[in-house]
Amino acid sequence: MKKLIITMFVILIISILFISCIDQEDSHQLTFEKDEIVLEIGNHDWSILIAEVNRVLEDYPDYKIEKYYTFLSFNRIKIIFIKK
Repeated sequence: MKKLIITMFVILIISILFISCIDQEDSHQLTFEKDEIVLEIGNHDWSILIAEVNRVLEDYPDYKIEKYYTFLSFNRIKIIFIKK
């Protein structure tokens, strides 16, 4: 009985983590920090990613892409822009 309860608890935790990953996949956000702009976006749709990067570069021409990170476990990309 104790093994069954532990197994059910583990399945519950894994399913909660999986659902939270799915919820974050479609969202994207743009944040401003000091001399940086940080764009976080779900990378499931490359056309949206390219459009968002182009929009940031057009709206803020004095910024350039400095770094980018991919978070495969969360299916997300984080791009950091800095002033030229």
